[in-house]
Parts: sequence; C-alpha cells; structure tokens
Amino acid sequence: MQAVVTVWIMTFRSAWPVVALGGILLALTILTWVPGWSDRLPPARAFFLILLSPLAVVVWGGANWAAEESLATEAIHWRSGVLVGLVIVVLAIAIATPIRFRRSPRWWVLIPCSLTAVAYTAAAAFVGGMAIVNDWL
Repeated sequence: MQAVVTVWIMTFRSAWPVVALGGILLALTILTWVPGWSDRLPPARAFFLILLSPLAVVVWGGANWAAEESLATEAIHWRSGVLVGLVIVVLAIAIATPIRFRRSPRWWVLIPCSLTAVAYTAAAAFVGGMAIVNDWL
C-alpha cells in the first residue's frame, strides 16, 4: 500500500496543475448531488467514471514496484504491458464517456474532465512505468 501512495504522490507532484483542475471537476461532481444543481449537470457517474479510472494506472504501478528491476535481459515484461493496456483502456473511457453522455444537460463539462484524465493518465503512466522497473530519472 505504501508503494501505491508513493506513486500517487509522485504523480501529484509531477502533474499538480492537472490534479488541481481535477479537484475543481470533483467539486462539480459533488454538485451533481445538490438538489438544485443535479438537473443542470451530467450524472455523477459520468464524472466518477472519468476521474477515477486513472487511479487504476497508479495502483498498478505502485503494486508492482520494482517487479521488473532484475529482468533487464528478458524480452517480455508483462507488468509493463499491463500498464500500457490500462492506459489504453483509461484513454478509451475518457473519450467514450462524453460521447455516451452527450444528451445530458451541459455535457460539454465532461470534455475538460476527459482532458484532465488524459493528462493525469500520462503522468501516472510515466511514474508507474518508472516504479515498475525501479529506474528513476
């Protein structure tokens, strides 16, 4: 668990403007539960789907900390492959969610949310990739 938190903190430090924007969008998510705002914004599940899916990249990178450190001569690094697969899935979710909820009110709010998730996923993939091979810049 400590490695997962460390990867999250390092991602936060490298992408803090993105995380700050994510905080604003998380506040919008909370506003979807307020009775006066709930009919003016997309459903909360759209925000949660976009904003929480990059955490899978962080958790995978932290859970496999230094797992491929001694595998320098091996050609197959399946943990790094799973990390790349998770990144592709998260990017697909970030693109598909605004399309899926385009009929909801003010659906355009999901577009900056998706862009935030893409930037955060890129930072998390970079830090998680370094954590998996335990090779830091």
